[in-house]
Amino acid sequence: MDLSNYEQMDPHLLVGLVNTELRNHCDSLAELLGKHDLDHDRLCERLAGADFFLSTSEQSVSLIFTYKRSNIGPGASLMAIF
Repeated sequence: MDLSNYEQMDPHLLVGLVNTELRNHCDSLAELLGKHDLDHDRLCERLAGADFFLSTSEQSVSLIFTYKRSNIGPGASLMAIF
């Protein structure tokens, strides 16, 4: 998977590619970053700009990025895993 142009990639496509790579090919975010020569802060900022944030789940073995928008109502949030 080529993530070399991740800074220009649509974040909605990027999150799917990153999550697929995390689920299927990398044991950690550090491994993904090293494998694709990605900058941690730049990747997280790029995805955070589209409301995707790093998340862990007790039922998930790996880290994933999830969609979270807290401005949909008082105390409400929407999370979708891609």
